[in-house]
Amino acid sequence: MRGVHVEDMKKEEFFRLLSFVRRSDHRMVILQFFEDCDQPETPTDIGDEIGIRADHVSRQLKQLAEKGLVEALNPDAPRFRYYELTETGAQFLERVRKLEEEKGRRILG
Repeated sequence: MRGVHVEDMKKEEFFRLLSFVRRSDHRMVILQFFEDCDQPETPTDIGDEIGIRADHVSRQLKQLAEKGLVEALNPDAPRFRYYELTETGAQFLERVRKLEEEKGRRILG
């Protein structure tokens, strides 16, 4: 999934990714956090901001990174690992928001 442009995804791939994100309230909230964040953050800082324990945030960030939506800027760090939204993640959120406009309702909460 890394380096994939969302607009180049087949419809089925996009909806598979959307389904993955929607299966976890935590993943949805974390992506929404990054949508409004303009700097890298640690799981602890994200968790403090959105009210989710840091270990839960870390687990979800790892899964989101595997899908190419976020990336760790210092992946070898045992603590204080910083994450940011990838270009693919930003495009994914943009496509979701466009879909929400078309449907007239929120998809990611």
